[in-house]
Amino acid sequence: MKLSYVDLLGDRERHEVDATVTTDHPASSYGMPVVVLANGEAIGALSWQILFYRVERATPEELADLCLALSSYAEPYLADDALKTNLEPGRVFINVWNCHATVARYDRTEAYVTTWSPAANADALAELARAAVEDQGGAINLSGHYYCPPALAALAVWNEDATVA
Repeated sequence: MKLSYVDLLGDRERHEVDATVTTDHPASSYGMPVVVLANGEAIGALSWQILFYRVERATPEELADLCLALSSYAEPYLADDALKTNLEPGRVFINVWNCHATVARYDRTEAYVTTWSPAANADALAELARAAVEDQGGAINLSGHYYCPPALAALAVWNEDATVA
């Protein structure tokens, strides 16, 4: 697969690099796959976020493996989503904390502080959220922010959308 990143300490330009996802690397633990660059270096979710990695080209299978390797702390973005970041306001995700899965979304305050809030119907979506986390190879006892499938995100109701009965 082909990824790209922004060289923040160098020329601050976007560069492309070949990568694979594998469990056959010393950075892999307990059978969890890792992203390995062509030079053999493994990158984790923190590097993915800080260097604004994104997917330039990948097969559907590679994308599925990448979601598993980055879960639960980062999400692979396709080149078409270049303006998005993992903390993009309005992006819906699944928050797993204290053995609860909650559909939530990122918000930003006037002071540009990123926060998040649960869906108004988060309790009703909890079982679907748990299943989505498990489908990604996560678990209810692995805290973090997970990818929220579009079909599940569409079911979420936000406080400004809720009607008072």
